[in-house]
Amino acid sequence: MNKIICIVIALLSIFISVFFGPGCSYAPGKISIDSRSALMQPKFCYHFRPITGRLDIKRIVVSKPQPSSEAKGQWELDSLWWIDSQRVWELEYKASDFLIFYYANCIFGWRPKAPVSCLTYGEVPPGYEEKVKALPLEPEQLYIVKIEEYGSPRDSEDLKFIIRADETGIPERLEYRSPDYIFDYTVIYLRLYNKVFSWN
Repeated sequence: MNKIICIVIALLSIFISVFFGPGCSYAPGKISIDSRSALMQPKFCYHFRPITGRLDIKRIVVSKPQPSSEAKGQWELDSLWWIDSQRVWELEYKASDFLIFYYANCIFGWRPKAPVSCLTYGEVPPGYEEKVKALPLEPEQLYIVKIEEYGSPRDSEDLKFIIRADETGIPERLEYRSPDYIFDYTVIYLRLYNKVFSWN
């Protein structure tokens, strides 16, 4: 019975992708940071709006923009200008994207390692390969996160975050902004000790 279901799903998938795929457009996915994250090791989750319906992650790239001389030391979440960027972490799901292999696995009872919807910075879950090894995150540095969805042409909107330090240079909180919050200038932040998820 399971084999018949797999075959039917495979045929429907091929039919939909051939006849309806070229005309479809996809709204971008949304990235958030889990409120239980460690400050220096954030956990990124990928979902559709509203914050329901988790989406599987195929690839994640975290980049560190290189500021121009004027912007040096003045990063804010609404910063738009930089001269270049450095990838500080890149992770990709390595199981086959081809439907025929996926459904062959299903028919013969194999269980491929499934993609996940949340990834913790620097950790490599089964089925993923680290293309760029995670570099330590730096306080007061702007970072940009981009995610590609598994099995879909949908990409995420960018998420920007900065780990803020106190007067003594000790990391104190993580501030981040996704595109939903650009126009009302709301900054979401996570504190190190009480792990409170709050709005500034």
